[in-house]
Amino acid sequence: NYAGYWYGWEAGGSKFVACYNLKIQYNYAFHNRGPGLWTDINNDYVLIESNRTDHNISAGIFVEISYHVTVRSNYVAYDGYDSRGTSIWWGAGILVSSSPYVQIYGNTVKYCMNGIGGMQVNRGTGAYGPYLIQNLSVHDNAITQANGTAEGIVKASNYDNSVYTSWNNHFQNDTYSLSYPTNNYFYWLGAYHPLV
Repeated sequence: NYAGYWYGWEAGGSKFVACYNLKIQYNYAFHNRGPGLWTDINNDYVLIESNRTDHNISAGIFVEISYHVTVRSNYVAYDGYDSRGTSIWWGAGILVSSSPYVQIYGNTVKYCMNGIGGMQVNRGTGAYGPYLIQNLSVHDNAITQANGTAEGIVKASNYDNSVYTSWNNHFQNDTYSLSYPTNNYFYWLGAYHPLV
């Protein structure tokens, strides 16, 4: 994004729209003013595997209003440092927005503004159903975090706590290296919690 377009809209290292059976593999996305690898709008059955991202603004890997996405075996570092804010809303190494059936596993995420995060906002319905962060499975990742949030989900105020309690979203079996182990690195049910 050498021209400096607003990365909250279209700019970044890549953007994929309305793809089916998409495979994003063996890429190096770095120093982009915006997301590094970005699937946005009605992508269905996507594999994001064995890529490297670093120093991208917003997110290294960004899954937005897409379906059935697997993010695995990627190396993600120093991503998501957005000047607009420091919460999951603004950036993470791996970020999922309003997308059902996403699996994130076997990734190494290091020193990003936030590690692996999800967010639910009102995006309506797409080609394959509602844009809801349901059936998110995050497991067996290695996350190194100095500050910020290691993992968690944030939601817009017009959604109740179903995103946490009944939409089948899970974080489990991840390994953490934390600069301040007793700090609140996990965001769930509208509050920060310690991971240990």
